[in-house]
Amino acid sequence: MASGGKNICVLIRALKAGGAEKQSVLLTHVLKEGYQVHLVVQYGEIIEKKHLEFLLKNKIHFILLKGNLYERQTAFYRFLKEFHIQIIFSYLTSDNFWAAVTGRLAGVPYIVGGIRSIILPWHKFYVTKFLQRFFLDFMIYNSIKGYNNFIDKGFKKEKAVIIHNYIDVPPFPPERKAVDLIKIITVARFVEGKDYLTAIKTFHFLIRNIPVEQISFKYYIIGFGKLEKQIRNWINIYGLEDYIRVVLRPHDIEKYYLESDIYLCTSTEEGLSNSIMEAMSHSLPVIATDAGDNALLVRDGITGFLLRKKAYTDIAFALRKLMMNQKKRHELGSAGYDYIKEEFSREKFKKKYFELIESMDLNV
Repeated sequence: MASGGKNICVLIRALKAGGAEKQSVLLTHVLKEGYQVHLVVQYGEIIEKKHLEFLLKNKIHFILLKGNLYERQTAFYRFLKEFHIQIIFSYLTSDNFWAAVTGRLAGVPYIVGGIRSIILPWHKFYVTKFLQRFFLDFMIYNSIKGYNNFIDKGFKKEKAVIIHNYIDVPPFPPERKAVDLIKIITVARFVEGKDYLTAIKTFHFLIRNIPVEQISFKYYIIGFGKLEKQIRNWINIYGLEDYIRVVLRPHDIEKYYLESDIYLCTSTEEGLSNSIMEAMSHSLPVIATDAGDNALLVRDGITGFLLRKKAYTDIAFALRKLMMNQKKRHELGSAGYDYIKEEFSREKFKKKYFELIESMDLNV
């Protein structure tokens, strides 16, 4: 039985768009049902409007740290002491670091870090490994491949916990009808691991080599990041300006999921993809590469099509198959909705976190 007397902090670097940021907000909301929980944002100046609206609507207590590094960490230390925090959950490398350092100084009994990728840059890897071995009580992985990879590289197995992401699934799947313009979307940050070049090559090959019998389509690349200029350049190089549109940080991302027909993921690196889960929760069929835990979500031929990384010709043929067959899109999309609702539910997510918390001896 959960005890409302336990004081918990969820620490996140910023509240911009992104999977870790969204999951930190959702985690705080879930934990609020059983505990005294607070969301602390290291860079309080960086907060997306949608996150702020969610926090206010659901009466979640949050603290936005501001100032220079010393001022922010001093404020964080005082918060931990004032609210008698007993557990800190953190998701990203810098969060893990400051949770460990400031948390230990403040005497927090349990500090739980997080890894949300299957790989980390070398400097983050060694920092995280050091923290996991000597400072953190548990490390939560959101993907099976990530867990296996880091355990193989020397992370302590006895401190490892796998808890998959969850998303709020609509009570009923959206109805999708036959349309004249097929819309395909990708929602992700503009970084190397998302491999947008393969996506763009896919549409170039599709247009030039595979007849689509009068089917009109548009591909929307939705997100933000350092590769925006490069992505736009690739679109121009391949002459796809009429077929591909880049959409930056839309406020109403829900609209794109609802109005689209196919979700595309050409990543070479993934953890457990929030965006694929969102797409499936909106009954979109998914075409994805076999990166990270994509195979856990996209069951080939059942909820979508799973293909080799960088195999743009195979991806193009899979796209054509769905573009030409509205019935197949509906079949795969409906199966995906049912699968996400059953296997990645809020209740399963909540149960695993509550079990972890209740396993901690806080009588210290």
